[in-house]
Amino acid sequence: MKVLNKNPDRTQKYLIEELKTTEELLSKVATKLSGTKKKAEIYAMPDLSIPPYAYRLCGGFPTGIFAHWETDVPFIPVDTTMNVCGVSIYRLNNIIDPLEFKKRVLEAFGNRSYNWNYTKGNHLVSLMYNDGTDCLQRGEYLVLHASANEYQQNNMQEGLFVMTGNWFYDQIATETIENGRYLRYISGQSAERFFRIYKKLEKYNMERNDFFARLVLGDYYDKRVVSSIHYGMPTINSISIGCHWHCRLYPLLTAPGKDIYLVYPDWKKSFKIGGKKVCLSPHGFGVKTDIFPFKIDGEKVVIGEKVFYANDYEHYSITIGKDTKVRGEDQVNETVTNILSSCTGEIVDRLEQIAAFTSKGFEIYI
Repeated sequence: MKVLNKNPDRTQKYLIEELKTTEELLSKVATKLSGTKKKAEIYAMPDLSIPPYAYRLCGGFPTGIFAHWETDVPFIPVDTTMNVCGVSIYRLNNIIDPLEFKKRVLEAFGNRSYNWNYTKGNHLVSLMYNDGTDCLQRGEYLVLHASANEYQQNNMQEGLFVMTGNWFYDQIATETIENGRYLRYISGQSAERFFRIYKKLEKYNMERNDFFARLVLGDYYDKRVVSSIHYGMPTINSISIGCHWHCRLYPLLTAPGKDIYLVYPDWKKSFKIGGKKVCLSPHGFGVKTDIFPFKIDGEKVVIGEKVFYANDYEHYSITIGKDTKVRGEDQVNETVTNILSSCTGEIVDRLEQIAAFTSKGFEIYI
């Protein structure tokens, strides 16, 4: 296991210990399926975080990790809640009033071509500004952060989230160890089909963002300048959760109302997995908890006096602002410096917030 964090906080120290067990379980499954000794390796990123779903954490997969494994028989851990999530950034060709922006976004939300989820979790629709002194042109920008919601819950034919009765549910196997930790996975042809569905979502999610951007901007649309993925599968034997792996330029998300940084990752630190070159970079500040005890206990997560059950799909959400908080949101510059000292990259520009839709609603920041 590799920890790409020089100064982990209390939340991260606990998660790092749990990830050692996840790495052990991945190696154990790979060895069992292959019939010969195989290894897995997990990278813990500087923004290692508590995920929004209890069943993902109970399954061994917090946010802010990259994992890969050797295997002769493909398998995929299903509690990764795999999907494609990322950020797209678009330039406007003129200045737009924040209230006009609000009106246009609300109208776009009314379009039912997709199941929009821009105001869920840490997703957003943001109007931002750049002064043109660095790599971006001066002007306003639309920033979109979302996942392919249509392939999560309630898609029984091609959905990639675990749902009772969906296309792979009856093919899930479980590996357990004495402390109650477990790894649920699918293998063989089911894993291959899962990966094929995933691969088409890389293009699908970009086109989904493009469609929404044109709905909102209309005649204000100039061009897309960034499209990045920080949640996905670089290969059939690897997963990335809240971690870029392919970007030449990536957006480093911070906190609501704060700047977004554009960063060149250090490709001198890239490496190959399955013949594919990857360069790992964080996607944001991540979240932590100041409420203790915090622990994984079999099929439940405990945060203070609250218990989140992995098998209770009605009450599994761990909520930012209630159960967790954005790490370093009151010390943005210091937090960015700490992240990039652990996972090196060069800041080449930044975007300033004007207004945004988030899970907390709409807010104007200027």
